Amino acid sequence: MSEKKKDIALFKSLGIKKREINGIFYCEISFLILFCLLISFALGIVAVNVFNKWVKSNLGISISVLNFNYLGILISLQLAYFSVYF
Repeated sequence: MSEKKKDIALFKSLGIKKREINGIFYCEISFLILFCLLISFALGIVAVNVFNKWVKSNLGISISVLNFNYLGILISLQLAYFSVYF
């Protein structure tokens, strides 16, 4: 199977439609993938906030929530990657 057919098969299995308009490729992502991304983003933020509260209560260290939420964004992006590809 050629690389192009493999890519098309992968996109179809993920629910992504690929269109070419004026030489530019656009991907239409299904609502299921968007829902998974939204849920994983929310879980990442919740996990970081719970960990922050645990650190504050058990270790007595106060971590800035504003700086710590960057880690939450990274965790949620990682969860989003796994929810899409696995």
